[in-house]
Amino acid sequence: MLRLCWLMLPAIAAKLCSNSSIPCVQLPHGVQMPMVALGSWRGSYKDCADNNYSCAQEHARQAVQSWLQSVGGTHVDTANDYRTQVQVGEALKASGLAREEAFVTTKCPGAIGFNATLQCIEDNIQMLGFYSEEKPYIDLVLVHFPFAIKPECNGVTGGSECEAPYYDPGSEVHRETWAAMEFALRMGRVRAVGLMEISDFAEKPAVNQVEWHPYHHDDQLKAFCDAHGIAVEAWSPLSGQNASALSDPTVKEVAAKYNVSTAQVVLRWSLQQNVSVVVGTEKVDHMKTDLELFSFQLTASEMQSISKLRSLSGQIFV
Repeated sequence: MLRLCWLMLPAIAAKLCSNSSIPCVQLPHGVQMPMVALGSWRGSYKDCADNNYSCAQEHARQAVQSWLQSVGGTHVDTANDYRTQVQVGEALKASGLAREEAFVTTKCPGAIGFNATLQCIEDNIQMLGFYSEEKPYIDLVLVHFPFAIKPECNGVTGGSECEAPYYDPGSEVHRETWAAMEFALRMGRVRAVGLMEISDFAEKPAVNQVEWHPYHHDDQLKAFCDAHGIAVEAWSPLSGQNASALSDPTVKEVAAKYNVSTAQVVLRWSLQQNVSVVVGTEKVDHMKTDLELFSFQLTASEMQSISKLRSLSGQIFV
């Protein structure tokens, strides 16, 4: 059996969190993750077509630089599927922040096996521009989904042949994928590893990133994660495909009481449950309000009322 010592990275959590007004959640091995992240998915940029990656990349560069340089954000979320890693790295460099002053999450595309997962991590380190560092690393790497993409469907955004672009590669590939994540963790190439969906091929991820907002929240899954020391992070903290919590009358009433936006109420609802959030915007004013979440606190009654909106998920408020 191959035995490796943990390759320890510099103590960077204290500096990252002490210099920011955004609280951090504690992950294994002393890693602290800022609880509000800016995503770089092309869906965040409304004027970019589904297959127009160059549009999304330019928006991501500008948005991430504003997030890091202008409004005080420190956590950025990207992925292989987003194709924005290069722009995230360029924005980080242009922001003037030292590497240890930012927390970067990226994702590898599904269950792809041991060697492919390690190569994905190395490719992300390169695309993010971290090879220029003395000890290149990524803060958090996630398995983006528990399946694999059919080879013929890579990069395809439509077409009948890819209406079902995923397949299950089997339990052995699942295990190999997670073994590679743990190997990279032991080697110090990543500081924490996790999933976009809890599955049986990962023994104990540090983070489980899921859809989570008032109209869609799995409280049993949250309880499971809490019991096993797994941090929960919301990839869709404001609304889902079928409804917008931002226009909900209950949320509007609470927002008026505290003189904040409905988005701030919804994000605060997640944070008070110790659920981190990934927001998506290129507008600086929205970024600022996405970080101004700690001057008010929802009551237990308000938290309960917002949580009950899950039963209204089939409605759409305008």
